[in-house]
Amino acid sequence: MRTVSLNIKKDNVNDFLQLLWVELSEKIGSISCQHFYLDTDDKEIYIYNVIWCVDQLSFITEFNFYNHTSKGLIRVDVCVKDKKNQTINVESEKKVLSVISEVNRTDFNSKLKNNCFKVPIEGPISFSGSYYFERVNIGLVAEDCFNYLVFDVKYITESQLNVLIIEKIKLILAALSVCTQQVFEYVGGKIYSFDDCSVYDLLGESFNNFKQVESFVDYDEIIEDNKIVLPENTVNIISNIILSPKAQNSAMRFIESLKLRAEVFDNNILNGFKVQYELLGYVSSIESLLDTSEKNVVLNCPKCDEKIEKPQRRISAQFNEFVYNHSNNSSIVASTMKQLYNDRSKFVHMGKGLISQSLLSKQPLYLEGKTYKQNFPSYYFNIHEFTGELIRNSLRD
Repeated sequence: MRTVSLNIKKDNVNDFLQLLWVELSEKIGSISCQHFYLDTDDKEIYIYNVIWCVDQLSFITEFNFYNHTSKGLIRVDVCVKDKKNQTINVESEKKVLSVISEVNRTDFNSKLKNNCFKVPIEGPISFSGSYYFERVNIGLVAEDCFNYLVFDVKYITESQLNVLIIEKIKLILAALSVCTQQVFEYVGGKIYSFDDCSVYDLLGESFNNFKQVESFVDYDEIIEDNKIVLPENTVNIISNIILSPKAQNSAMRFIESLKLRAEVFDNNILNGFKVQYELLGYVSSIESLLDTSEKNVVLNCPKCDEKIEKPQRRISAQFNEFVYNHSNNSSIVASTMKQLYNDRSKFVHMGKGLISQSLLSKQPLYLEGKTYKQNFPSYYFNIHEFTGELIRNSLRD
């Protein structure tokens, strides 16, 4: 393999790869690849292995990009072999290496484009007016009984633009679900693009006031005149979700659970089994916010009673601490979340179902000694509200 040193900063890694794919496609030939992301002995370095092979080309190219978690791409190893005799294809190798070297010299800041987009979204209720979240440059517009997201996207190549737009829409909608306890979705419709004005310009001159409420459980608490008035801490919550990978994961798991919940209520007979996966999502939405790194804990050896250090993540203990810290001293929330976590453990580790689809609500419970079968866990009808409140409370500062 031939090695090319790279100096691609972490923030430009995906821009580099996108541009490299475009240049290789235009200057050498069409691209179709197998992709693998591999560990190394160094916990900070991963190998992005790519095998480029298409019928139209007479050679196979293998790339090993070395991606440092903080420094970015530091090198790439390249092997270009002839398909027939499996020897190095020198001429094609020169072309591939030339393209890599050229893209490696790119000033990505000069190539960066920035467009603003206005996207229609649908939900069960409209917002009371327009809002602007300055820290993350995102707007929310209520206009003619329609709701719109307004945001900007920075990109290098046109090929990556659609993906970036959809990913940003999904992330903002997940953040809104945490803030409002409701599911808002982009279900199609024209996406308006603007390259000559800012997000702020697209919002109009007047912005809605935020509701003076510290915390809420039931979303009816933020409804006025049949419209949502966002709480003032929404500014911090949305910003923290957009800027934190952990909070992004949490918000995505939360909105996924709310969507499953809607499907269950839409058709309990066909979708009742989804309750179990909805409940798993609520646990995951909280676990996403915890510290999952291993820490050494001093324990007594069961054989010799000597002190030993053992790496542990303490996820269950952290889960309980999280609930205690963000439940506003509510014993109901604490006991409910404990039930949820225990049920989740039984489902994941023992395969124990959390519902019985054979039972209808008009029938008596089906008793089984120490326990009974039930359509839904007893806490089901409040668990989404309790989970949402906990997440909001943890992200509001």
